[in-house]
Amino acid sequence: MSDETAAAQRSAISGEMVALLRARAQEHPERIAVHDGDRAVTYRELLEQVRSKAAILADHPEPRIGLLLPNNPDFVTWFFAVLWSGHAALPLPTTVPPAGLAPLLVDAGVETIVSTQRLAPALDALRALPTPVKPPLKNVHYVETAASAKSLAEPQPKGKVATLLYTSGTTGIPKGVLLSDRNLLANAEDARVAGRMQPEERLLAVLPFYHAYGLTVTMLLPLVYGGTCVTCETLNPAKWLELIEKLRVSVLVLTPSLYGALLMARAAAAAGKPVNTDSLRLCISGGEALSATVAAEFERRFGRKILPGYGATETAPVISMNRELAWKPGTVGQPLPSVQCEIRDEAGRKLAPGEIGELWVKGPNVMLGYHNRPEETAERLREDWYRTGDLGTLDGDNFLSLAGRKDDLIKHHGEKVYPSEIEPILETVDGVEQAVVVGWSDEEAGQVPVAFVLPRPEASLAEAQLRAACRERLAAFQIPRRFVISRELPRRPPLNKLARKDLIAWAVAQKLL
Repeated sequence: MSDETAAAQRSAISGEMVALLRARAQEHPERIAVHDGDRAVTYRELLEQVRSKAAILADHPEPRIGLLLPNNPDFVTWFFAVLWSGHAALPLPTTVPPAGLAPLLVDAGVETIVSTQRLAPALDALRALPTPVKPPLKNVHYVETAASAKSLAEPQPKGKVATLLYTSGTTGIPKGVLLSDRNLLANAEDARVAGRMQPEERLLAVLPFYHAYGLTVTMLLPLVYGGTCVTCETLNPAKWLELIEKLRVSVLVLTPSLYGALLMARAAAAAGKPVNTDSLRLCISGGEALSATVAAEFERRFGRKILPGYGATETAPVISMNRELAWKPGTVGQPLPSVQCEIRDEAGRKLAPGEIGELWVKGPNVMLGYHNRPEETAERLREDWYRTGDLGTLDGDNFLSLAGRKDDLIKHHGEKVYPSEIEPILETVDGVEQAVVVGWSDEEAGQVPVAFVLPRPEASLAEAQLRAACRERLAAFQIPRRFVISRELPRRPPLNKLARKDLIAWAVAQKLL
């Protein structure tokens, strides 16, 4: 790359996302930008489609437009069309029923949605909801029929906000996170540098685009390095294997749970036609803790290490990641190039390496704030630092290790019990797929640890095995009081993570506790 081209790229990345799209279309017009296995869209075609669709949206007066679309080339086109037309984009979860979507639309004040006719029944149900929960929905554009004879040649001025993403709250209405072009582009560029991405690489986009992890790391990141985003609408690991082989996918980004599903699909495929996955170079995980079992089995079957990372919606989202050339087991890697991390105590004082405290993050990826929640914004943002609410440590090499959420901390007879110290030990037991430890209220002790254990397929586990492993390596107060072994533990979309907050109530309802 010439100095002039590199300078132009830096300029585009430091500006707006639509400027980056135009730069890519000028540099590599016939390179494939998006591919779903059947439909390929070049950068030139993507820009043309964006300009055409933006003409449909330009006259809408509201500041935000909703996108209720699956992961496919249409989402990419319309996301950039929304920005090009001068609006902010609100990606909406396609798996949430109408009653769950309504509070988000009301909170965001969205009057216009772009969707697919497959989801028309859900939109009809939204319109039929009673007041006051009925959203102010006035316009729906279906991708199958929306067309314009005009083209919007130049992007329209818009506000600082590029997208509004709602966090998956456990109670009440999720919080809307306001992210700017700079937040998203800086984070994607950092991930490009950390992952050593090259223009010829193809990244499989399985994680939903309405989630920060999916939007930035799987949709936007390929655009930053001029590569190809390979989309997949369904959480079907057999389909992922097909796309990896057919399109020579080189970068894989999944949660640990989805890597587990991919392993099962690979095992099933082994009984039939072999699947070639040699094109894979980089396999990144995030969203939850990576178990040693899944990591080892994936490396055995695919010949690639899974490199864990970490992030939050409020940081657009990536904070840290392990690299191919800088990797430390048991950690979530080092902070991205432009991200600063500090571990602080409850008074906000910086702690020494190895000490456990709350993780504070600073960088161009830190959100603008929460939509319509000034008090919560002020609580989380302190002089440009974001308080994550996560506990962890930084070692002398600046590798980050997580000890769980502050509210996941278990206090047993005044002792602090960190789930992150127990879960890896349980996952070393032969036959354990994944383990999650949570606190259960106890009148005498305050809380007691309870372990929920997911066995591997066809494995037979006994509580005695788990308890023996804990006794070998843990203090008495750290050993779980109860062990719940089940193949059907509750999960939460969109990333299919074990629902830590729901486990106790679920176990009580199932009469397992």
